[in-house]
Amino acid sequence: MAMKLGNTKTEREFREQMSASKEALLFDRSCARLRSAIEAHYADFESGCVLHWTEEQCEDIFVLLVNGPKLMSVELDRFEESTPPVVESISMAEYRKGLKKINQIRLAVALEVISE
Repeated sequence: MAMKLGNTKTEREFREQMSASKEALLFDRSCARLRSAIEAHYADFESGCVLHWTEEQCEDIFVLLVNGPKLMSVELDRFEESTPPVVESISMAEYRKGLKKINQIRLAVALEVISE
């Protein structure tokens, strides 16, 4: 069930963030490791954006929307670039379960941005 979007300040801010994330994933050198992890899992990677980024003590954990409605989590070691990433697919139903309204809006905006 898709959430109906308007043109609220929050949605505009999310749209700006998701558009920047989409561009960075595709073209920014600083995203090369993350892009490689995505491409290893989805050889047909065309577009994506980061929904959430968690900085842990030893790793960065990303939840991404990829190629439209596909979700994945990627964990990158912060200190050892040679350590293989931990990649998991996430079902949309599982991700949406218990999602707070603000994150429902973030997801709806991200789905819109990815389809552009």
